[in-house]
Amino acid sequence: MKNSDLKIARYLFCYTIFISILSILMFLKMNPIGDVVFKRKAEQTFSGNTKSYSNECPKCSECKNVADSENQINDKNPKKDLPKQNDNNKDDDVVPKMGKKPLCVIFLHTCGATFDRLVTMKKTWAYSKLVDHKQFIIEAVISSPVKRWTPFHQLAVGCNDERIFTTCRFQNAYEKFLEKYPNTPWLFTADDDTWIDLDNLWIYLNNLMEIHNPMTDIVVKGHANFEGKEKKLYFLHGGSGWLTSNAYLRFAMKNNINLKDLQPYSRYRQPDTSQSIVLRKLYNDTSDWDEYHIQGFHCRHCETKKTLNNNWKTVPECEEGRKYGRLNDIISFHTISLNEDNLKLAENIKNAPPDILYHRIDRTQEMTICRKTKESITVESYSLKAMKAKEKIITEKDVKLPLYVLPDVEDESDTR
Repeated sequence: MKNSDLKIARYLFCYTIFISILSILMFLKMNPIGDVVFKRKAEQTFSGNTKSYSNECPKCSECKNVADSENQINDKNPKKDLPKQNDNNKDDDVVPKMGKKPLCVIFLHTCGATFDRLVTMKKTWAYSKLVDHKQFIIEAVISSPVKRWTPFHQLAVGCNDERIFTTCRFQNAYEKFLEKYPNTPWLFTADDDTWIDLDNLWIYLNNLMEIHNPMTDIVVKGHANFEGKEKKLYFLHGGSGWLTSNAYLRFAMKNNINLKDLQPYSRYRQPDTSQSIVLRKLYNDTSDWDEYHIQGFHCRHCETKKTLNNNWKTVPECEEGRKYGRLNDIISFHTISLNEDNLKLAENIKNAPPDILYHRIDRTQEMTICRKTKESITVESYSLKAMKAKEKIITEKDVKLPLYVLPDVEDESDTR
């Protein structure tokens, strides 16, 4: 073989190797190894040969190789078709500067000690076509990256994992949202033990956007929790999460409304109670931000196992004169550290008959469930008609500024 032919052969060999390596790198970039493994496991799971997953949160020592774990997605909970959108929904171009996708970003706040709860979240409520279609983007918010596999993208926001720095992490997450998703209409802030019904949240947001422009209207929705002995106040319940419009977050950043500044004045020194100070100054009435279907209380006396074993037939009758919501309309639910009974109830909320209602009791910080047997009992709703009757539109020009002046903010930390 001539030297020239040998050189050409070597060149072609090197070129072939280079192209092969480049192709592999491009494949890995498009399909991270963790995602490929999880998707393969999910596809295998939904082929019909599965084991029921445990309702218990996996222990850290058992989660070194989560993708290869025997805990697999329950084949009784296949992904559902996308919920039907209201026929009267506005076109996307009605809302200026609003991206078509995603509709909402969900931040699941977690830490090293509870990080493995995210696996349960992904296997249950987060396994949804709404996520596949990028109507919702879910990110795990953590102080610094955790070096083990996770089903969600990790969003490191600084501070640290200690409880006293929780407010710092939440505030930094607000700012990260505006950096990463400037055209996304909504942010839902939640904990790693919050159960979210994505179908119900999707319907709720679309109905809400028939009334509000999330890019201009200041909107915050959550569970208004009434507590206190000496000084009774409504507080935002953090366990069930809360919803904020893009406009609210931009308004807060623009006017230096910062949860870290309010933390020293807040009850329990936490992000939800710090946010509560803002809500009391922003809204004239608690009903303007309280959403009954965002539910944070413990269903302490629901007898979940007995209720489900008897197909809801043992549920007591509802009493008149109370405020009720329909159980299968719940948007979010606090499972209290993935408590077995609460988690089991959350998993079966979708299967509850329409006559099964729930009631929130502020005095004992719990919820009860009952059966509606009388037409005189009224039920809260987030239908478009119901929303139009109660929603108030607030924009930046409607707010008297400054919202507060430090250090003249009333101290709520010592009131009980």
